[in-house]
Amino acid sequence: MKSKLYFILCIHLIFAVQNIEGFIYDINNNPISNASVSIPEISLYAISNQDGYFSISIDQAKEYKVIIEHIGYRDQEIIYNPQNSKLKKIILKLDPIASEEIQISENTSIMNLKDTPVVTHVITEEKIKSSGSSNVIEVLENTIPNIQFIWDPHGVPTMKIQGYQTNNIAFLIDGQRISGEHAGNVDFEMINLSNIQNIEVVRGGMSTLYGSGAVGGVVNLISKQKTNSYWLEYSKNYDDPMVINNSFNLGFDYKKISFALSFSNKYSNGYDLTPAQESTSNRIDKTLDENESNIISSNFNFKIDKDSKLSFHLKKYDRNIFKKVKTSGAQEVFYGIPTGSIVDAPELPIYRDVNYILKYSKIINSKTNFTISIQNELYTKNIRYPYYYGDYDQQIIDEEVFDWGESNFSAINAICKTASLNNHILITGFEAIYNETSSKNIIDQQNNVTYPSIFNIDTTFSSSRYSFYVADNFKQSDNLFINSGIRINYNNSYKFKFSPSIGIKKDFNNHIYRINLSSNYRSPTVKELYYEFPEHSPPIYGNPDLKPQTSNYFSFSYEDSKSSSLELYYSNDYNRIGYKLIDPNTEVDGDSYYQSNNFDKVVLYGLNTSWNFNNLIDKASLMFTFSITDAPEKYRFYLDGVSKYSIKTIFSYSFNDNIKFTLSNRYLTGKTLYDNNLDAYSISNTFISFSLPNIYWNVGVKNLFDYKDLKRLGDESPDILTSYDPGRRFYFNLVINFKKEMKNE
Repeated sequence: MKSKLYFILCIHLIFAVQNIEGFIYDINNNPISNASVSIPEISLYAISNQDGYFSISIDQAKEYKVIIEHIGYRDQEIIYNPQNSKLKKIILKLDPIASEEIQISENTSIMNLKDTPVVTHVITEEKIKSSGSSNVIEVLENTIPNIQFIWDPHGVPTMKIQGYQTNNIAFLIDGQRISGEHAGNVDFEMINLSNIQNIEVVRGGMSTLYGSGAVGGVVNLISKQKTNSYWLEYSKNYDDPMVINNSFNLGFDYKKISFALSFSNKYSNGYDLTPAQESTSNRIDKTLDENESNIISSNFNFKIDKDSKLSFHLKKYDRNIFKKVKTSGAQEVFYGIPTGSIVDAPELPIYRDVNYILKYSKIINSKTNFTISIQNELYTKNIRYPYYYGDYDQQIIDEEVFDWGESNFSAINAICKTASLNNHILITGFEAIYNETSSKNIIDQQNNVTYPSIFNIDTTFSSSRYSFYVADNFKQSDNLFINSGIRINYNNSYKFKFSPSIGIKKDFNNHIYRINLSSNYRSPTVKELYYEFPEHSPPIYGNPDLKPQTSNYFSFSYEDSKSSSLELYYSNDYNRIGYKLIDPNTEVDGDSYYQSNNFDKVVLYGLNTSWNFNNLIDKASLMFTFSITDAPEKYRFYLDGVSKYSIKTIFSYSFNDNIKFTLSNRYLTGKTLYDNNLDAYSISNTFISFSLPNIYWNVGVKNLFDYKDLKRLGDESPDILTSYDPGRRFYFNLVINFKKEMKNE
């Protein structure tokens, strides 16, 4: 009897289902999510979750070859031994060639991006620090081909990717949309660069995966994630007069709970590139006004069990602008304030943002995972009146702050990823978005409108949209990959819209070819629909009859084994949204106005090429990028503010593992902006960085040759410049960190 039981037990052990499981980390002990884990012999696959954890169920206990892959890292092969099913901790090392490209973390692709048709770029934490950038604008502008920034007459920065501006680009933090400013722009100041680990950029139409607003591309900012028992990091970024930034990051990881807290204080005294010009009210106008902002964010994670996780993210942001004026003789007579005294301006803007995200993720089995998230973001602009009840009386506190406008963004996202079919990875998702924008007039003591609503009346507008999408990543062979998908969009105003896409990637002897074709879609923003600014010269108005913008995007790219690439793209837009100057009566002067409009058709095309020379000489490397952005003559008006040609170079030399020298240059050809012809310009930066176990220090000179636009000294539109860089200046970034490594493997 005992022998029979022993025999049955042996058979059970031989044929019982077992799990191959483990955790995947990078060399800094950060978990790697969305890594592909496969056993080719039996065609089983798994995907690592946000903690780097994976599990594969096998029916037969024997030795298998397990392959771990993730873009930007070297592939790793491990032999599974049935005597020890737990692979424990697996460390992936960065691939110096592939690390230029990476997948969008929360995108629906769980396949290695080097095996997909989408051309993307990644800016690693090391590159962010060595670039000497003080904000996300500088990082993107200095490192990614065909990204340019322009500033409007109100000093608001707008990013353009291949001719597409901010409201055509989806901005994400950790895969979740950020809304920001209700006018269609993004308030880049609410991004704490010291808490960013990677920046991932996709150029071109991505509406199938990211919906309305991803016509021109996607930018995803990945927050720092640590798995140490505890950590503390202090960072000081000195780039006066642009910004002085002090930030703290701290947190812990204990059993099932992990917590991270980040705080940043940014201050600038401002600067002025143009000659001092005072209006009749003695207003002092600067290129950059004095300002201060604070950002605090927290991430709380709770592991319900080895397959389930609950996360909560909260961020608060506020920014104050300190405009100044000079007092006149009247103030000296009435209030005893000496003529010419510099005091606060009577109207000062305050920007605030509160964003929370609740997310639940679940590994259903070794081939399928599921994530659902709920998000709410409230962005507000208030106006502070230091002297609401008086006039520059320093003895009386008569300050008032009024709500002027707010944008309330809410979203529910659900994504399911499964590798249940042979060589297919299927992604399905649902997204529901509700947007509410309000603005009201601010009234003074005499019941006059002192700060008009963007709608010219007190009102609120809302919109909602829903979408369902499905995508398939198909590995036809080791050197042929096909991606296809479709998104069905429903908007309460525009009903159903469809956004299909298909892409092919083929590898011929380490020469990679990619083709991508997508149909994209964008709903008009609230500002484009209902904006009213009759006081402007000429007046600016929205258009409630606008139609959604659609786009057909095509790209072809080639890459060689040395990570050099060539990309060609062509975009054909219909009902493209932009502002049009309308003159109701050509015989009458002064009745013209701008109105948002649909342009029947707009064609854009261009070229991006990147050349990477690693080990150019011993310990030296050079990256060179060249971009062309153009359009047929009748459509060129839409490239306002965009240089046709741009060249970016980054040369680096490593003296040893701890000391690195970097010299970068950005050159852009001339352009037109608001009917002003602007000159070509070139800006160079040089830095040397020192990296020690707990200290990182980067020091250098920005704008090495002290370039400043000579038009700033002219009388004709001196505030419209080709570059708003303040000139040559000293820069340093100091990072000090303390951490305790995890004891458990």
